[in-house]
Amino acid sequence: MKTLVLLAAPIAFAASPTVDDARKFLEDAEKQLLQLNVEQSRADWVYSNFITHDTELLSSEGDERAIAGQVRLAKQAARFNGVKLPPEMARKMLLLRIGLTLATPSDPAL
Repeated sequence: MKTLVLLAAPIAFAASPTVDDARKFLEDAEKQLLQLNVEQSRADWVYSNFITHDTELLSSEGDERAIAGQVRLAKQAARFNGVKLPPEMARKMLLLRIGLTLATPSDPAL
């Protein structure tokens, strides 16, 4: 029993996120969102110029991936809520959290 308590102790007392952690998170998030946006834009362009059932599916799948990525990153951004960030980083975090007007359900069946 003591072993479990000792092993769990570092997890329970993990360091709070720092400004540097937030900076790294935002850099990674921007890269991910850029990639998702490029993929989504390409699929939308193909669909707009070659309207078929297949290109409609590609466009919809691109939209779905982009929205899922935004939702995932917005949820992850919540861990930095208590961190005092420089204004430009605080703005990016805010936009990341509120960028979607309506988040999709977590359950894919819905």
